Amino acid sequence: MCCSTVRGNRLGRWGAAAAALAGLLACHPALAFVHIGGGVASKWGDTTAGTGAVVTWGFVPDGTTIDPGFRIDPFGSPDDVGAVGGSNLSQLRSLIDTNHGAGAFDAAIRRAFDTWSAVADINFVEVADPGTPIAAAGSVTPNIRISAFAPLAGHFFEGTGAVGFGPPGFIVNPELDFPESGDIFFNLNGNKFGGQQTPFQIAPGVEDVTPVDFYNFGDDLEGLFLHEVGHAAIGLDHPPWDGADPDRRVMYVGDYLNPSAPYCCTALNRGLDPDDIAGARFVYGLKGDNNADGRVDAADYSVWRDALGQTGASLAADSDRDGAVTAADYDAWRVNFGAAEVLSQTGVGAVGVPEPSAGAAMLAALLCCAVSVRRFGRRAPLGDDSAR
Repeated sequence: MCCSTVRGNRLGRWGAAAAALAGLLACHPALAFVHIGGGVASKWGDTTAGTGAVVTWGFVPDGTTIDPGFRIDPFGSPDDVGAVGGSNLSQLRSLIDTNHGAGAFDAAIRRAFDTWSAVADINFVEVADPGTPIAAAGSVTPNIRISAFAPLAGHFFEGTGAVGFGPPGFIVNPELDFPESGDIFFNLNGNKFGGQQTPFQIAPGVEDVTPVDFYNFGDDLEGLFLHEVGHAAIGLDHPPWDGADPDRRVMYVGDYLNPSAPYCCTALNRGLDPDDIAGARFVYGLKGDNNADGRVDAADYSVWRDALGQTGASLAADSDRDGAVTAADYDAWRVNFGAAEVLSQTGVGAVGVPEPSAGAAMLAALLCCAVSVRRFGRRAPLGDDSAR
């Protein structure tokens, strides 16, 4: 089961905007990906689309609690956090490492970060999490805080595999307004699919081919986390169905507005679809575009070659932002060679499809506001996913 970020008419006037947007999207199915900010904000670093960023992440220490003023369910009662006790990543890590080998949990998390970082100008740096209460004012370091909680029975979080909160975007004070930006919550009980609770796994098999048996094994940890990073770091939301069956985009979780749309997550999915890649590049720009001309080409190789061995800050050819131009930066250029900047949300998978009308774009912006606004001035989750 995957939940939608817009539910019923509890959004008031935003519900009407959502309904109107749904009709327009049906007529203009051009969105290969959906960015929460529509081109600005809802990203880390500079809020302008197409600019790179360095994003910190860390594992929340065991026992860290959730701020009592915060709730995982944006539509729950003010005093309903939806989870009990403190974070217990050790429990989840032990489950995965016992079944799949020592270090398997941490390795899966790092691979997911690397997958996004390889295709766009976003670099992730692991740091120690200080253990401040989650979503409390000032709890903004690291940017991406990874935790795991037991859900309250019968509450929203029980039916999800994980919840990811998007980047802060245009806000006055990120420490006070959206301290939960970038937070990712795992459900310690695993995935609930078809009414049956099943634990996480690192599923064996072939990408986009091997079915994941949710009933026996639960969600694939790496595929799920890859999706949540798409929310928390990249700032992407769930796109509408693109007509493919199956739809293998990492950010796709089904399309409740389209009765013909297939369900998501029916096979292993730890690799990014071209539309997912386009979304990341739209938000953070190209990795390997060393001369910043909007294309990764031979000229960028020349910039790297001439700078090889240099150290310092803000080097044009330092793709991984580690303060030195090395062979790793050549690899970033090589992997992305031939890529061009993405200037609209039609992405690379919508060639020949008309752009959304101005009205659709406006309603999309309104809907993004609807998804983001919650009581206490806090951001609603961009992804609360179980089968994903």
